[in-house]
Amino acid sequence: MLTPSRPVRADATWRLLLIALLSAISFTIYTAWSLYQTRTAHIEDTFQRNEVLAELLEEQALKVLSEAQGVLRYLSAELTSRDLHDPSLHQELHDWMNYFPDLSQLWVLDQDGRVTASSVTEAPQGFDFSATALYHAHARGADVYVSGLRKGAVSERWLFSVSMAVRDGQGAFRGVVVASVERDYFEAVYARLTLAPNDNIIITKTDGNVIALRLRDDGDTPLPSFGQTRLITEYLPQAPQGRLHMTSLLDDELRLGAYRSIRGWPLAVIVTSSKQDVLALWREDAIKTVSALVIGLSLLFLLTWWTAKAIQTKEAVLRQRSILLNEIHHRVKNNLAIIQSLLMLEASKVVPEARSGYEDSLSRVEAMALVHEILYQSENFAGLDGGDYINRLCTVLAASTGNRITLSADVEPRIVLELDQAMPLALLVNEAVSNSLKHAFPERQNGRIAVRLHRQGSDIVVEVEDDGIGFSSEVRQGKKSNLGLRLIRSLAAQLDGALTLENVLPAQDNRPASGGLLRLRFQSC
Repeated sequence: MLTPSRPVRADATWRLLLIALLSAISFTIYTAWSLYQTRTAHIEDTFQRNEVLAELLEEQALKVLSEAQGVLRYLSAELTSRDLHDPSLHQELHDWMNYFPDLSQLWVLDQDGRVTASSVTEAPQGFDFSATALYHAHARGADVYVSGLRKGAVSERWLFSVSMAVRDGQGAFRGVVVASVERDYFEAVYARLTLAPNDNIIITKTDGNVIALRLRDDGDTPLPSFGQTRLITEYLPQAPQGRLHMTSLLDDELRLGAYRSIRGWPLAVIVTSSKQDVLALWREDAIKTVSALVIGLSLLFLLTWWTAKAIQTKEAVLRQRSILLNEIHHRVKNNLAIIQSLLMLEASKVVPEARSGYEDSLSRVEAMALVHEILYQSENFAGLDGGDYINRLCTVLAASTGNRITLSADVEPRIVLELDQAMPLALLVNEAVSNSLKHAFPERQNGRIAVRLHRQGSDIVVEVEDDGIGFSSEVRQGKKSNLGLRLIRSLAAQLDGALTLENVLPAQDNRPASGGLLRLRFQSC
């Protein structure tokens, strides 16, 4: 059965709104996921960049530390048996500085910590290092020591020192040789790297004392110790290199960084970036993306609103057209009923022998009226349920046969006929059944007529079969026909179908084959 068509304004509008809402949610989720992925990528890029910088800085630190270690090792060996107060030693140290430009100062201390020679021209004789951490480390037996970043007493510049103990042939402590490196050495390295303003670089001893620091005021504020930070207590003991995510002691900012132990030295290099600065770049991209999303959702809303209004307007026109078509079919049905009444009135005025033509016309008008009645009831004016129509037509025709003839219908469900197919098929079936009722049973009081409707591939097949006398050879060959058969052939031509007439019951007792079968095959629209 065809389902009645009804106004779909609410359904179509709600479907449109649902599609728009799902689209907006999908775009929003996708944008949020993309922003999350981009944020993760920014952070990952920062970690990877800082890991590369840490490796580069380790190589630069190793360069100057190895240089200082080589010079100190030579001096220590040279001074094993030499007088530490030799006046010529001062000039020798001064000359050595010409060959090692990365070093800023060389010092020789006696076993009491007093300066006996220096590469610094203006260094006062007898300058005392006895209170410094490096002297105490060597006095307690350390061979090599790296001091933290400090302000030089003579140059008043920030520097750190690498020192080595001087011992005599028996291993007794005789003094210390010291090589100092200014912070400017690393400043020159920083200048060759691509760094953000708030990126910080720290080279620290494993006890937490800093020997190099990029972001540092040149005032007298003591440098903080990193001894109790997670870098010293957790990260370095677990792995010689890795990533860190921690709050800086220097500016209380959350920082993303990479650390790396300096091979062969109790030192580590740390490169960190402000997470706030890293995400500031991401926020700029996020603002642009969110702005684009808002604009896109606004356009989607406007398009949805415009489409909904267009649907409402179109559906209003369709509703009005449906009402008009409904009224037309209703009026046509009423007019056909009037025609039936007029034909019945005229038929009542003629002799019984002449009423056959009126009855045929009444049957045809009733078949056409039934089409419009079904269309009117279904409110679907684009097509007609062929199975429903055949069933109802057979019911109407069977009522006119009394109990003499059995009329049955066998139809396949959901065969929809276009409107320009429905009317010719309705008249054709009506004519075929009427023709069987008139001519198939001339000598019998009972009989059977079956109407079948089914599909074969993309075609529709209609069959009207009876168990009567069948078609004569002249009728089958088209040499002889009555008005009904001529009308059937004309209607078949309108449907652009193939019409065949045949007898399906075999010959018996010298009687020819019987049982007429009318078959029409046409293509569905």
